[in-house]
Amino acid sequence: MKLALRSVIAVAMSAVLLSATTFAQDQVTETASASTEALQNNNSTNEAPFNDAQMAALEEIIHSYIVTHPEVLVEAAQMMELRRQVEQRLKVEDLAQELVKNEQIPVRFGDENSKHHVIEFFDYNCGYCKSSRAIVEQFAKENNVKVHYMEFPVLSELSVEASLIGTALFLEDPDKYFVYQDFLMNRPEKLDSRETIKEAVKKAEGDWDKLAEAAKDPKVQKLIGSNIEKGRSIGVSGVPFFIVDGKVLRGAITSVDNFKELIK
Repeated sequence: MKLALRSVIAVAMSAVLLSATTFAQDQVTETASASTEALQNNNSTNEAPFNDAQMAALEEIIHSYIVTHPEVLVEAAQMMELRRQVEQRLKVEDLAQELVKNEQIPVRFGDENSKHHVIEFFDYNCGYCKSSRAIVEQFAKENNVKVHYMEFPVLSELSVEASLIGTALFLEDPDKYFVYQDFLMNRPEKLDSRETIKEAVKKAEGDWDKLAEAAKDPKVQKLIGSNIEKGRSIGVSGVPFFIVDGKVLRGAITSVDNFKELIK
């Protein structure tokens, strides 16, 4: 295992050196030739492509090059970060396309002709989610935007309970769900008791006992778990967290312009 790993590292670094510089050209060329021959032999024998002496010589060349050209380490780090950012953006875009098609995620505003989508990860105990709410709705109504609501309870046990009850209600009646959601999200006070959740259910004309039982259903719990898992996969560590046409917008929103900049 150790020899195989060293072989991979050696071959990769040989390629970098050959393409990046002519430093120690004779030594590198000789080592590269040995590497090629060793790799060809390795295809049939499964032996390590370098012996200890060759490996030591290659490591010395690599060390000398890095000492002479330390800037390559900065360039490598920058390229790795750029690649990470690109991969993360692609993950967000792919997830956004998946979520806007998911009929088990509450959605409102917009219509069949909507060209823009906002996906909001929220918690019923999130003050910034509540303060952003009116701005999100204004933006949606003014720009024919569909808003998809991802229940993402991470702030308290009551948040989890509220999301489970809300999800159970949504599966029963989407219209009642939004009455429930609006009641909890439009009140400035912190969600600090089950009685408040019951009050929201009553406001939505739901049956508390029935919903409390439905909230125990593995299907409902799986939906909330899936929301958490999908959010974590793209780096959602706090709320509110928005995806606007595949672009990330984090934290509290202070103006409709925060959204408009992302749909130009």
